[in-house]
Amino acid sequence: MAVVSPFADETPKSITRFITVSLLLYAVAVLILLNWKTAWDHQLLPLYVLQGIMFITAAGAMLGGMAFNFRVWSFILGQNCCLGLCATAGCFLPGAFILFYAIGTASPVLFEWEFMEIEPIHYVDLCSTAEWKDFKGGIYFEGGALTQDDSMPPVIKLDIQQCIWVEPNNPDVRSGYWTPCFARLRPVFTCDPRLSKTCTNPRACAWAITASEASEQSEPDPPKAPDCGTPGVCGMVYRMNFFMPFMSANSTSMKTFHQLLETLGRRFPGSLTADSPLLILANPAELKRAGGEAVERFYKLLIVYVPLGAVLGLLVAAARAMASWQTSESTQTDTADDSVTPGSPTLKNHSD
Repeated sequence: MAVVSPFADETPKSITRFITVSLLLYAVAVLILLNWKTAWDHQLLPLYVLQGIMFITAAGAMLGGMAFNFRVWSFILGQNCCLGLCATAGCFLPGAFILFYAIGTASPVLFEWEFMEIEPIHYVDLCSTAEWKDFKGGIYFEGGALTQDDSMPPVIKLDIQQCIWVEPNNPDVRSGYWTPCFARLRPVFTCDPRLSKTCTNPRACAWAITASEASEQSEPDPPKAPDCGTPGVCGMVYRMNFFMPFMSANSTSMKTFHQLLETLGRRFPGSLTADSPLLILANPAELKRAGGEAVERFYKLLIVYVPLGAVLGLLVAAARAMASWQTSESTQTDTADDSVTPGSPTLKNHSD
């Protein structure tokens, strides 16, 4: 026996009111998801306040969105509760991907918004770091190599075991604890003597880095030379507060990180220090293309998750309201006709 949905017989007026209020709340949540990164970058709010707002927004968007879809799809699909549940289950993945794209540390959407709106610069001297270390877009260097004598130096593993302090929501169950941060680094040299006859004095001027915090599933892969379509290396300047926000907010962890970098830099020729730029090695053109596709998917998911059901719900409510009005009009007409049938006192009095 099918379970009857509690919202199948909801009146068009009540569902319309519910959808209208839900759309307004959804619009507020979307605005927060689209602009929280700006508030983070410009420090418009204290960290704990912004984290609280994001937690409430994420929970509300996910749980509230699922509740909204169950109520609306139950109204649309009718009496069978299982149909409403199945339609609601289909909305789970769009909701989860929306949160990943909006707040995930590996989100290509955030990456696109942060870096790729700026046109890249070309033919940049690797060791003229003052010219590009604060640039926020893609960079194509005039030279650069990860190898020396046509051999890749061993990757540098920089792991900070006590990196981020986590305070559980329920301290009675578990006390606070430390989680690690992982970084994989390689020096970026101006050139490789084995590969270039003009390379007589190779210097290391920047770090190539990949990194992750404890929330990531696995340790990061080592940096690799990308296919830039040019003779030199290419990439973007790495900003710790974007890719490792919790570590960058911990002054002790950042101090440890800089001390380790300072010590490592002395191993290589050149002026490599803890203050040398950190580079993500990747082709900016490829990242821009992938980021643009991710942004397009993100906006499509925003439309599918709540507005699609809202529009269909309003259309069904309008159709049912119209059908109810037509039925009411028809009933009133039939009642009027019955009141003036032949042989009624009204007609008799009229004949008299």
